[in-house]
Amino acid sequence: MALTYIEKQISQFPESADDLGKCKELYQKNLWHQLTDSLERLILNSQSSIDFIRFEAQFIREFRKYLNSLRYGSLVVQIAQRSYTQAIINEIQGIDFCEQALSAIEAEEEKSKEQQHFADKKIDNTQTKLLVKTQIALFEMKRKVVVAVDADAAAAMNTPFKVAKRKLDEIESAMQQSVRACPPLIYSRYHFVCSQLWKSQQHSDTLPSDISWAAMFYKHAMSYLGYTALSQIENTLQWADDIALTALIAPDFYDFGELSLHPIMQTLKGSEQEWVLDILNAFIEADVNAYNTVASKYAQRIASNDILRTAAPSTILNEKIRLLSLVRLAFDKSSFERIISFAEIERTTQCSADKVEYLVMKAMSLKLLRGIIDETDRTVNVTWVKPSILDLKQIDGLNKKVQLWINKIEQTQKEIAPAIQNLLE
Repeated sequence: MALTYIEKQISQFPESADDLGKCKELYQKNLWHQLTDSLERLILNSQSSIDFIRFEAQFIREFRKYLNSLRYGSLVVQIAQRSYTQAIINEIQGIDFCEQALSAIEAEEEKSKEQQHFADKKIDNTQTKLLVKTQIALFEMKRKVVVAVDADAAAAMNTPFKVAKRKLDEIESAMQQSVRACPPLIYSRYHFVCSQLWKSQQHSDTLPSDISWAAMFYKHAMSYLGYTALSQIENTLQWADDIALTALIAPDFYDFGELSLHPIMQTLKGSEQEWVLDILNAFIEADVNAYNTVASKYAQRIASNDILRTAAPSTILNEKIRLLSLVRLAFDKSSFERIISFAEIERTTQCSADKVEYLVMKAMSLKLLRGIIDETDRTVNVTWVKPSILDLKQIDGLNKKVQLWINKIEQTQKEIAPAIQNLLE
């Protein structure tokens, strides 16, 4: 049956005849690993209008038990995503397709339990099921209407966002409880779906006040980048743009060092969104003057940007750059220069004199720094600055501090050497 179907597809889609013919040849030779590679290339790169949902049902399913379980799950996800993108299926049909695949995987597990008496011989498809479930969660998020089982009691609980979030919470719990470490593919897919889930709440007014969609999107988007090769990410420019903008407006986020070092940010260079990189660089350098310059230059784009308009409060960019400049000021000071006057803070952060103390207290409340405020002398004795990922400029500054420290030790050694010599004599 599978052979007849693939031959029919070769004649029906001549533009993909070579790839389909290769799949047919590998199927006849029982080369399952190589066949999986060919199927992945066909699904990802084929320009033809092959119905891969039917392709999976009539071809892949015939030999599914011979394939690596996790890679089969990856094929299911790829087929579901491609078919949805091409409007071959809608989100409800996508959920049905994925659930059918899950049923087949679970049936194989049950059969294995009945046939095998030793635990280590039994098939465990937990990770494959988690992978497929991430795609179900993505489809749930995109559903237009969610029908409640009990319309009176559960209508409020069954919004697409809440249904998808519950499924993702279940996946996260299963990953944490898993005895075996999940492969990067599952973490990558999980964080991808989570980032899309929170991005869908960009204009939502139903989130609790203590939850920021931007902060949650940034968290999962950076994790997604951490588990995914840059070459495997589609539309890197859009990802870089979204990540940079959400980092700017995310409450309580002040560590821009990681962004400064991530190669995806370089995709903004030379693009229409390069202005985002210019603003981001001002925050990375914690330079109020640089921020004022780019804010004035791109005022119209900032005002019209869809993500920046969701910032709460609307003045968060000004507040952040002042807090960052205060922290940088304290970081750049040597240990014996950590008593900073209000006047110097006012000059560096460009905030009004009557708001300097509030700015320092805000930084302390956010645990960006610690210290003692002297209201009489109008100074701050900074005793600690929050550790963060350093950019190259900060690393160079730290190197200079270390060199200065070494020089002071050498000078002290020279000064006390004669006294030590006298004591020894």
